Amino acid sequence: MLHEIRKQTGVVAPELESLPELPRGTEHIWTWYCELDSKRQAGMSINAFSWSDIQAYFSLKRIHPMAWELDAVVRVDDAFLASRYDNKTGTTKSAKSLKRQMSGKAAK
Repeated sequence: MLHEIRKQTGVVAPELESLPELPRGTEHIWTWYCELDSKRQAGMSINAFSWSDIQAYFSLKRIHPMAWELDAVVRVDDAFLASRYDNKTGTTKSAKSLKRQMSGKAAK
């Protein structure tokens, strides 16, 4: 989602400015996550990847991930959603609020 907003608006989230290096041999997991994220379904809030979305992605790409790789993709998504959780409302912040936060514009 952050990469898509950067691509569409040119605004770079602080989280993307100083990313740590990925452990060797895991770069493909980040690639998979980013590709899945670019097709994420979002309504009133940002939704987690569904198992059917994940299965469709790997099937279409003809990728057969190992269990740990699949778990890693899901954990990255869980961490992303946790970072978007709004304690005040008990909901996940919308993509619109994420864009406002990244651009420094106040919420309306």
